Amino acid sequence: MGAGTAGRRVGASAGRKEDRRLLTGHGHYVAGVAVPGMPRGAFLRSGVARATILSEDACDLIVGAGRA
Repeated sequence: MGAGTAGRRVGASAGRKEDRRLLTGHGHYVAGVAVPGMPRGAFLRSGVARATILSEDACDLIVGAGRA
């Protein structure tokens, strides 16, 4: 490769084949996979830096369909 050819690649965007599929809504994501009996989870970050957890209340959790 000559110096002129390499110079054209510097700063150029890299073409990726998956971009069109993902940006047009035709992509598949891990969050969209559903397996029967699969548990789900969520994380909530504290709105207070360096806070101390004094207690927890799980009464407000949403129970998924078919789970008690």
